[in-house]
Amino acid sequence: MVFNENKTTTLGFLNNSVAEVISTKPYNENKKYNVKTFFVSKHRSPEYLQLKRNDSLHNNFITFDNKTTTIVDKTFNLNTISKFSTDILLLSDAQHISPKDLIGNIETEHLVIDSSNPYWITKNWKKELDSLNIPYHDVNEAGAFILKF
Repeated sequence: MVFNENKTTTLGFLNNSVAEVISTKPYNENKKYNVKTFFVSKHRSPEYLQLKRNDSLHNNFITFDNKTTTIVDKTFNLNTISKFSTDILLLSDAQHISPKDLIGNIETEHLVIDSSNPYWITKNWKKELDSLNIPYHDVNEAGAFILKF
């Protein structure tokens, strides 16, 4: 799941009764409450909520339950990768990258634009993606991205 949190990248994974949340911003009790409330509202009451700080996002790949999320952010260097596939491609504070360049190098089932990107960048990306007939999920517009597996 990719949360809609202003100017932040926040990912959540729920496995049975354990919720793991990774974010680029430090946690406070308010965020912990909001995350727990979200999981409870989806009829899952995690017995244990594990919060990880931004150092958990030290690389661009997160695997959970055999699904890989590739995070394209300001540290992502398109010139150093070969063509590959990922389940979720997350555009997060990635102003230096064009979706057109990504699509030529990365195959994905789900392209997600999170709330860390400036409005004008997101607007340009969406126009470009629409012209290429590439589906995407903008969490600012459509709310949290949730993938059940």
